[in-house]
Amino acid sequence: MSNFIKMKSAIFLYGFVIRRKLLMENYSRKIFKGLIGI
Repeated sequence: MSNFIKMKSAIFLYGFVIRRKLLMENYSRKIFKGLIGI
Protein backbone atom coordinates (compact mmCIF):
# COMPACT_ATOMS: atom_id res chain seq x y z
CA MET A 1 0.00 0.00 0.00
CA SER A 2 2.82 2.41 0.84
CA ASN A 3 4.27 1.74 -2.61
CA PHE A 4 1.04 2.95 -4.21
CA ILE A 5 1.09 6.14 -2.13
CA LYS A 6 4.71 6.76 -3.10
CA MET A 7 3.83 6.35 -6.76
CA LYS A 8 0.90 8.75 -6.47
CA SER A 9 2.99 11.41 -4.75
CA ALA A 10 5.76 10.96 -7.33
CA ILE A 11 3.29 11.48 -10.18
CA PHE A 12 1.83 14.50 -8.39
CA LEU A 13 5.28 16.05 -7.90
CA TYR A 14 6.21 15.35 -11.52
CA GLY A 15 3.01 17.00 -12.77
CA PHE A 16 3.61 19.97 -10.48
CA VAL A 17 7.12 20.48 -11.83
CA ILE A 18 5.95 20.25 -15.45
CA ARG A 19 3.11 22.68 -14.77
CA ARG A 20 5.53 25.16 -13.19
CA LYS A 21 7.92 24.83 -16.11
CA LEU A 22 5.11 25.48 -18.60
CA LEU A 23 3.95 28.50 -16.59
CA MET A 24 7.47 29.91 -16.48
CA GLU A 25 7.90 29.43 -20.24
CA ASN A 26 4.56 31.13 -20.86
CA TYR A 27 5.52 33.99 -18.55
CA SER A 28 8.97 34.51 -20.10
CA ARG A 29 7.42 34.44 -23.57
CA LYS A 30 5.00 37.19 -22.54
CA ILE A 31 7.87 39.28 -21.15
CA PHE A 32 9.88 38.67 -24.32
CA LYS A 33 6.98 39.80 -26.51
CA GLY A 34 6.53 42.84 -24.28
CA LEU A 35 10.20 43.75 -24.68
CA ILE A 36 10.02 43.46 -28.47
CA GLY A 37 6.76 45.40 -28.50
CA ILE A 38 4.48 42.86 -30.18
